[in-house]
Amino acid sequence: MDENISSPTPTEDSPDLLHYSLVNNRYSRNPAGLGYYSHETENLFSRGASHCQHTDWDLCEMVRLQELGEARQRAAQMEKTMRWWSECTASWRDKWNTVRMERNRARVCF
Repeated sequence: MDENISSPTPTEDSPDLLHYSLVNNRYSRNPAGLGYYSHETENLFSRGASHCQHTDWDLCEMVRLQELGEARQRAAQMEKTMRWWSECTASWRDKWNTVRMERNRARVCF
């Protein structure tokens, strides 16, 4: 039986180490600690998880889930930012409504 198939994570001797290293380093041109890096390896993830160009479907799924998690984090941050801007705008509107009312009252007095 092959050790690479039964092992859930690759060992340093495993040929799958390159693939698992690329999951975390797929945006870098030269993955840390890897002396061998070819255009074929670079193209492995060049089009994202939705267009896997190899047969390691577990790796594709892991990349897809990682990208999904990152997208959820970005969406949550965008939602917080939009909420902050909404509250800021409402506060600004209240402030300037008060200023406008005071100005209009001052005009009537003169």
